[in-house]
Amino acid sequence: MRCEMENVFDYFKDVIDRMRTSGLDSVPKEALIALTGAIDYAVGRGDLTIVQAERLDDSLGGIRSQYADAFEIATFGDLGAAEPAN
Repeated sequence: MRCEMENVFDYFKDVIDRMRTSGLDSVPKEALIALTGAIDYAVGRGDLTIVQAERLDDSLGGIRSQYADAFEIATFGDLGAAEPAN
Protein backbone atom coordinates (compact mmCIF):
# COMPACT_ATOMS: atom_id res chain seq x y z
CA MET A 1 0.00 0.00 0.00
CA ARG A 2 2.87 2.40 0.76
CA CYS A 3 4.19 2.04 -2.78
CA GLU A 4 0.75 2.85 -4.20
CA MET A 5 0.44 5.88 -1.91
CA GLU A 6 3.76 7.22 -3.12
CA ASN A 7 2.71 6.70 -6.75
CA VAL A 8 -0.54 8.62 -6.20
CA PHE A 9 1.30 11.38 -4.33
CA ASP A 10 3.92 11.60 -7.07
CA TYR A 11 1.20 11.79 -9.72
CA PHE A 12 -0.54 14.71 -8.00
CA LYS A 13 2.80 16.39 -7.30
CA ASP A 14 3.70 16.14 -10.99
CA VAL A 15 0.37 17.67 -12.04
CA ILE A 16 0.84 20.53 -9.56
CA ASP A 17 4.43 21.10 -10.68
CA ARG A 18 3.23 21.40 -14.29
CA MET A 19 0.55 23.89 -13.23
CA ARG A 20 3.11 25.92 -11.30
CA THR A 21 5.45 25.93 -14.32
CA SER A 22 2.73 27.47 -16.48
CA GLY A 23 1.72 29.81 -13.66
CA LEU A 24 -0.98 29.02 -11.12
CA ASP A 25 -2.58 32.40 -11.81
CA SER A 26 -3.42 31.24 -15.34
CA VAL A 27 -5.11 28.03 -14.12
CA PRO A 28 -8.90 28.42 -13.83
CA LYS A 29 -10.24 28.43 -10.29
CA GLU A 30 -12.55 25.55 -11.16
CA ALA A 31 -9.60 23.38 -12.20
CA LEU A 32 -7.84 24.03 -8.89
CA ILE A 33 -10.99 23.20 -6.97
CA ALA A 34 -11.49 20.01 -9.01
CA LEU A 35 -7.89 18.96 -8.39
CA THR A 36 -8.27 19.54 -4.67
CA GLY A 37 -11.49 17.50 -4.76
CA ALA A 38 -9.60 14.65 -6.44
CA ILE A 39 -6.95 14.86 -3.71
CA ASP A 40 -9.69 14.68 -1.05
CA TYR A 41 -11.19 11.68 -2.81
CA ALA A 42 -7.79 9.96 -2.83
CA VAL A 43 -7.54 10.55 0.93
CA GLY A 44 -11.01 9.07 1.41
CA ARG A 45 -10.02 5.98 -0.58
CA GLY A 46 -6.83 5.59 1.44
CA ASP A 47 -4.60 6.33 -1.55
CA LEU A 48 -3.07 9.39 0.19
CA THR A 49 -2.49 10.29 3.81
CA ILE A 50 -3.80 13.51 5.29
CA VAL A 51 -0.21 14.72 5.64
CA GLN A 52 0.41 14.10 1.94
CA ALA A 53 -2.80 15.94 1.04
CA GLU A 54 -1.73 18.91 3.17
CA ARG A 55 1.66 18.97 1.42
CA LEU A 56 -0.09 18.99 -1.96
CA ASP A 57 -2.42 21.79 -0.84
CA ASP A 58 0.61 23.78 0.33
CA SER A 59 2.11 23.28 -3.15
CA LEU A 60 -1.06 24.79 -4.57
CA GLY A 61 -0.68 27.82 -2.35
CA GLY A 62 -3.30 26.81 0.21
CA ILE A 63 -6.15 26.59 -2.29
CA ARG A 64 -8.41 24.89 0.24
CA SER A 65 -8.49 27.90 2.57
CA GLN A 66 -8.90 30.33 -0.35
CA TYR A 67 -12.01 28.57 -1.61
CA ALA A 68 -13.41 27.12 1.63
CA ASP A 69 -16.92 28.37 0.80
CA ALA A 70 -16.87 26.70 -2.61
CA PHE A 71 -15.77 23.39 -1.06
CA GLU A 72 -18.55 23.60 1.51
CA ILE A 73 -21.19 24.22 -1.16
CA ALA A 74 -19.77 21.46 -3.40
CA THR A 75 -19.79 18.99 -0.51
CA PHE A 76 -22.91 19.88 1.46
CA GLY A 77 -24.90 22.19 -0.80
CA ASP A 78 -25.69 25.82 -0.02
CA LEU A 79 -26.40 25.64 3.71
CA GLY A 80 -27.29 29.33 3.79
CA ALA A 81 -30.05 29.01 1.22
CA ALA A 82 -33.65 29.24 2.32
CA GLU A 83 -35.58 26.00 2.59
CA PRO A 84 -37.88 25.47 -0.40
CA ALA A 85 -41.55 26.03 0.28
CA ASN A 86 -43.72 22.92 0.21
